[in-house]
Amino acid sequence: MTPERWQHIDRLFQSALEHTPEERADFLKEACPGDDSVRAEVEALISAHERSGKFLDAPAYEVASVQLSNDLARAGSWTDRRPLQNFRHARRRRNG
Repeated sequence: MTPERWQHIDRLFQSALEHTPEERADFLKEACPGDDSVRAEVEALISAHERSGKFLDAPAYEVASVQLSNDLARAGSWTDRRPLQNFRHARRRRNG
């Protein structure tokens, strides 16, 4: 795929997302007259976007903080230092 073709598909994809799902088919018919391959590419991108859900809508730090909180809740309290103690013992054994 040429860079120009990709830019064209990306512009159509971004424009299609500005329409409601019900309006998108008509928009793509109008925007891609006679070019079924471009239309199929845009429809595939829209489908993938819809399947991705809200995953990409949240900043990475928010997703990471929620994940960290969940992991800590499952693992115990903030004061659980067993992994750190195990690391220190292993380092002492290695270093003599």
